[in-house]
Parts: sequence; C-alpha cells; structure tokens
Amino acid sequence: MAPARVGRGPDLETPPEPGGCGLSVPTHMISASLRMSPAASYVRRPRIRGVRATSPEWPVEAPTRPRYPVAALPMTLRVTLLGPGDEARFSSVLPGVFDGPTRPELVAEFLADPRHHMAVALDDERIVGFASAVHYIHPDKGPELWINEVGVAPSHRRRGLARRLLRALFRKARALGCSGAWVVTDRENEAARALYEKTGVKAGIEQPVLYAFRFGEAPDPESPPEQ
Repeated sequence: MAPARVGRGPDLETPPEPGGCGLSVPTHMISASLRMSPAASYVRRPRIRGVRATSPEWPVEAPTRPRYPVAALPMTLRVTLLGPGDEARFSSVLPGVFDGPTRPELVAEFLADPRHHMAVALDDERIVGFASAVHYIHPDKGPELWINEVGVAPSHRRRGLARRLLRALFRKARALGCSGAWVVTDRENEAARALYEKTGVKAGIEQPVLYAFRFGEAPDPESPPEQ
C-alpha cells in the first residue's frame, strides 16, 4: 500500500509541496483503523500497517455509546456520493475545501475509477466539503478502505459535516464488503484527531515512521548515473 497523500484532516490547511509524485507526509504520525462489519455496523480492532490500537467495539448507532449530537442540516445542505457524470459539480467549489484548484482531467479520471470514492457536502449545489477514499484488496487480505483526505470550507466547519461525510464513505465501504477503514494523520492535527476519535476509535501509542518517495527529485537507485 502506497497512498498518494495522507494525513490531511478537516482543518489542516498546509498545501502539498509543488512538483513530484508520491507521498507527502510528516514523519511523526498517528494512525487508527475503523473496523466494520457489513452485518452489525461496528468498528473493531483498530489497526494500520502493523500498528494496533486498543478500542472497544463501537456500534455506530448503539445507544450504549456516548452520542455526539449534530444539528440538523439546513434544507440547502446535503451529503452525497459522487460518480461518473458528476464532473460538472466541481465547477462550483468554495475556497478552502481542496488544497488547490481541481483539474478537469483528474476529476474525470477519479470519478471513472470504481476503486476511488468521494462523498461531498453540497450547499445550494456548491461543494463545501468532501471526504475521499480508496478501497483495495491484497492477495492475503480482503477489501479495506483507506481514507485519503477530509476537507471542509472554513465557513461550514463545526456543523458535523466531516462526520457525515465519513459515514457516507463507511456505508459505501460496507456495501463493497470492506472489513474496515483506516486513516493516518499528523499527531499535531488536533482537529482531525478529534474527528476520528469521535467515531469511537483510539489511536495507537506507537509512532509509525513514514517515508516520502518523490519521483523526479532524486535518481532511481537502480538506474546508472547519468553521464
């Protein structure tokens, strides 16, 4: 697994470094995994890349767990999943939602890929927030969901939108048969950590070390030096 970018939470405004292709991550990260059951809708066995955290099983809708009340969304505000044919929605995006301007060719490629998923929050048909993810398989593991990014416009934060966006992705993941979802974020990103921990999962005490390989910035170690 080599995600393109990880670590961005709903209030992290640091843009990616220009140029190159590959990972763009801090070296001190925390990680947690949201384990799901298609039948029971719960989170289990937090895990990511060999790092395990401890958390009780979390029924998403169980009354025995602390509830985090979220105000009802205004009539003009709704959350939906995007797919092929939704490219035009990216013509109206509030500032601060994405790291930078969206590119039509990348939007089309993303929406056409059945393993890429994006839930968006729409306010009067403008994108005011999103959560993106990728589901994948491995020869010795069933499908899981990797949460790539979560972003909400500054004008629409603290309304519970980020949690609603994650729940939309979790519903999609369960429908795909994913056993769980995982996410990595910067340990200093308190907003992102608060969001993920409100789902009932706790980060592990271990600190995984992530390396960023940027293609084009350094010679391939297997390639002979240029003459």
